[in-house]
Amino acid sequence: MSPNGNVVSVRSNDQQVDLLASSNLSKVATINTDQAKCICATQLYVFVGSWSGKLSIYDVQRDFKLIKYLK
Repeated sequence: MSPNGNVVSVRSNDQQVDLLASSNLSKVATINTDQAKCICATQLYVFVGSWSGKLSIYDVQRDFKLIKYLK
């Protein structure tokens, strides 16, 4: 389910990133990742960079589905 408003990201471990609604910090989604190094959440996309040099792009409006990754 897509949140109404902005998203805050929290790396819970090397394989998961939890996404929280900024309004009340409730968990809206969990993204499975590959050794997340950095995370940038915008209103439309969530970008996750990994230690292996991969950038994964997730679509907020499509329930945080992976739409593309770059190496």
